[in-house]
Parts: sequence; C-alpha cells; structure tokens
Amino acid sequence: MPFYSFLCEKCNEVKDELVPMNTTSTVCTTCGTLTVKQPSFRFSAHGLPNGFSANRTARKE
Repeated sequence: MPFYSFLCEKCNEVKDELVPMNTTSTVCTTCGTLTVKQPSFRFSAHGLPNGFSANRTARKE
C-alpha cells in the first residue's frame, strides 16, 4: 500500500496516509469531512546514472 497526500478543503489540513491503491478520498481526522487526493511528487533513485553506486567506481582495464 502506498502513501498518498490528502487535502481537506474545509480546514486545509494536509495528511499523508497509507491507503490502498485507487483510493480517491478519505475522512479528515480534524473536522470529519471528505478529503481530496493530492498529486504525488515522491520519487526514488537508486545508484548513479552510470549504473554504479556512490562508493564504487568503474574499473579501467
């Protein structure tokens, strides 16, 4: 299950919640109204663009 950000349009509270995929709204824990799913800007990067990790270098032969 991924984390998504939800915005309450009534009290402007933004919360990150762990919810099942395709969930479009939740209930605000502050005021009890429905929240709206916000665009996700998270990303994950592994290694460097050349395919090596930061602590390894390419061998020259």
